[in-house]
Amino acid sequence: MKKVKIIALIAAVIFAVLLYNFLNKVSEPTIVEISKSGVIVATVDIAPNIPITQDMVKLVEMPDESIHQQSVKEINEVLGKIATSEIINGEQVLSTKLIVPGEGNGTLAYKIEPGMRAITVSVSNITGLSNMIIPDNKVDIIGQYEVEVDTPSDEEKTIDYTTMLLENVKVLAVDNIMTEQEKNDSDVAYVSLTLEVTPLQAMEVSMSEYKGAIRAVLRSPLDEGITSLPALTVDKVIFKNK
Repeated sequence: MKKVKIIALIAAVIFAVLLYNFLNKVSEPTIVEISKSGVIVATVDIAPNIPITQDMVKLVEMPDESIHQQSVKEINEVLGKIATSEIINGEQVLSTKLIVPGEGNGTLAYKIEPGMRAITVSVSNITGLSNMIIPDNKVDIIGQYEVEVDTPSDEEKTIDYTTMLLENVKVLAVDNIMTEQEKNDSDVAYVSLTLEVTPLQAMEVSMSEYKGAIRAVLRSPLDEGITSLPALTVDKVIFKNK
């Protein structure tokens, strides 16, 4: 009987020691390492259509699981770009909400440079260079007109004029296609060109389509020269060497 008591006492001591060690381990704080990365967030409410400046954003460290897949990670990838919708103070800046001025990212309005306008003109297979113009090409626009003038004998005479209406004009879109890749993927003949022009040039183009005819002339991307050629009449073409 005494032997059994001794064994039971030893077992109790062992159990107590094990329980004590177990409870100590349970009570020890568990250190969990959280992986973090830098991400760009807004420091103010950023309104749409305003270029983003240095004081509008900052780089902060956030847990990786809290970072949106489309979040911007570098300040330089945000500065100067425009938000297409409001970005709230503290919100992560997403690449899908940013547009580079002059590029558009699928939106024609953002592809137009400040101070310029977009105007669409109709073209045919001949006047539009046989489906070979692509977005971002540069073109000249020739205007052709019939003008009635009075002669010394009080008779009206029709004179045909051709003039270099616009030079070195950027093509923003071909039909509704705004990128070279989209155009290369399409073999459909286009019927319109959208040009980037000044407000005055827009009026001149509109009047030329209303009262005359226009033709697009493709330029080399290496040539930005302006010719400033005078208007021609048919007699100047026929008798140019006389």
